[in-house]
Amino acid sequence: IIWDSIVLPTSIPASITDMGESVFYSCKDLKSIKLPSTMTKISKKMCWCCSGLEAVYIPDSVVSIGICAFDCCASLSTVSLPKNLKIIEEDAFSSCTSLKKLSLPYGVTEIKSGAFSGCTSLKEINLPNTITVLGDEVFQDCEKLKTVTLPSEIKEIEFYAFMKESTRRKV
Repeated sequence: IIWDSIVLPTSIPASITDMGESVFYSCKDLKSIKLPSTMTKISKKMCWCCSGLEAVYIPDSVVSIGICAFDCCASLSTVSLPKNLKIIEEDAFSSCTSLKKLSLPYGVTEIKSGAFSGCTSLKEINLPNTITVLGDEVFQDCEKLKTVTLPSEIKEIEFYAFMKESTRRKV
């Protein structure tokens, strides 16, 4: 099998309602992907280590983004988050080092552990008032993230949520 000759679609057919774990695992030549409005969730590790992935278009029908869904997508700089999104799972966007700005839609209630850890270019993130939980290490090592306005409804901020690696090494 010669994997380099596979042509990956940039738009997934509307007949697809669910995609299994790691469906695009390490597809380095995948540049962008538009998911159909028939999907309600992004599966675990769906685009894990797709180093060439630059843009993801997620339909409003999606309510959760799975564990490590876009982890290690170093070129990912454009993400359209769905307006019905509720939960961003562990490490969903971890190590997306090209991601600079993100607006989370009103309705997101929980951002789980490490969801944006290692997003070293992330400068700005808008958190809606619906967020009640920020998981541990959620923004760890986001070196350029200087200001975060916490929602008035927040109930829990778990350990090391905003820790930077350089801070950890200082005694």
